[in-house]
Amino acid sequence: MERSAVKVGVVGAGAAGLAAAGRLLASGFQVTVLEAATRMGGRIWTDRFGGSDVDLGAHWVGGEPVYSLGEEAGLLEDTLFFPDLHFVMNDGQVISGVESCQLWTKIEEFTSDVEAMRAFKGNLGDYFTERFQKCRDDLGLDGRNLNGFISWVHRLKCLIHGCSDLHEASPATITLRKPETRCSLWKSGGFYSLIRMLSNKIGDYTKTLEEVVKLDCEVLKINYDGDKVAVNTTRCGTLEFDHVIVTVPLSILKEKHQLLFHPSLPEVNVSALKNLSMGAVDKIYLKYASQWWPENFSGFCFASSSAEESLGWEKSIVGVFKSDGAPLVLWCWICGSAAVEMEKCSEDEVRQKVTRALQFYLKDYVVPSPESILRSTWFSNRHIRGSYTYYNESCTDMNAPQNLSTPVVNESNKLVLFFAGEATSPGNFSSAHGAMESGYREADRIISIYTNWGRPGRVGCS
Repeated sequence: MERSAVKVGVVGAGAAGLAAAGRLLASGFQVTVLEAATRMGGRIWTDRFGGSDVDLGAHWVGGEPVYSLGEEAGLLEDTLFFPDLHFVMNDGQVISGVESCQLWTKIEEFTSDVEAMRAFKGNLGDYFTERFQKCRDDLGLDGRNLNGFISWVHRLKCLIHGCSDLHEASPATITLRKPETRCSLWKSGGFYSLIRMLSNKIGDYTKTLEEVVKLDCEVLKINYDGDKVAVNTTRCGTLEFDHVIVTVPLSILKEKHQLLFHPSLPEVNVSALKNLSMGAVDKIYLKYASQWWPENFSGFCFASSSAEESLGWEKSIVGVFKSDGAPLVLWCWICGSAAVEMEKCSEDEVRQKVTRALQFYLKDYVVPSPESILRSTWFSNRHIRGSYTYYNESCTDMNAPQNLSTPVVNESNKLVLFFAGEATSPGNFSSAHGAMESGYREADRIISIYTNWGRPGRVGCS
């Protein structure tokens, strides 16, 4: 069967789906991308705010193949991960400079101690609490400030690793993830520059992007019990494909796989879903009329736990940070149940609550109300339902991403369903480069079927 006669459907127009589509088109296949939302990008979303591009989703570039694409286009600049942080402690003390670096160094030390994490019998929350309790004297923090700092580390790690509560995450979330040797930001255009580059590659093989990418076209059912895969959609009717690559977020697969697929997915895929989870992580951008914060700082970290009685969800804000390229914009990070509660509030309520939190923590500054805000709402987005993947506390399968990506055959033993997305990337889960890498991987898997000898699409003929 000639490649030009093979039809491949790709569910999802995020980094994984667009990467897969571009590679398949370049290899001569017919490709249709079905996207439920009205825009491409998935959890990559850049918007204009305060006169600059700000990222509400993926933020830092930490690995290949994203780094090479951005570097070749001259769009990346290396950066430090939050240099010159100011820690606001329980007693109101602000720690900065050398002392701040010492605290950050300890976080990095405990995070990079892979052997200790592998040997630890418990969850990530207990691991970090135990390690910091043991080095109290080295940190120079009294009991009250130490507890506040440990609470902040928990919130920070939840944000970085995508979990709602560090006590719900397995150490495998860190130990099985490849370390990122680079930390870069996009010079202009934000992280959506990646989506533009990937969609441009698709455009090289078609007259218009719309011929390939169908927006506002939600997939309702994927029926693979025949020789063709029948995909029922909201806007494009029922489409038939020889193969389908599914790139929807992990939370959507966990919630809907029983309704979405017929026949039901094999146990190897379903079991993998049980070992992985997605938490809620959100950003809130704040635009001010004038600068009220100090000149040379990256951000204030709220390493305090004394605000619990006077504040609501806003007490869980990790801190407030300077926004690169937007001189009058700051941004906050929040996760877990606090992020879910934030998403339920109106913009005016969010503005008031965040301002109240900043005024509580930063008593040495006159903190005004921002002129405007911009926030993400990843958990309440019904097409996404979360932020990124982690190994949950009850995980028993250290190969869950690999097993989740196991291709599915139909009754004729033909390979028909493939899975991509950051959750399927061993070592690079929870990252944009992991998503993109997985899209290439599944495209190559289909390409290999029509490259090697044997009856196309049959198990054992790859």
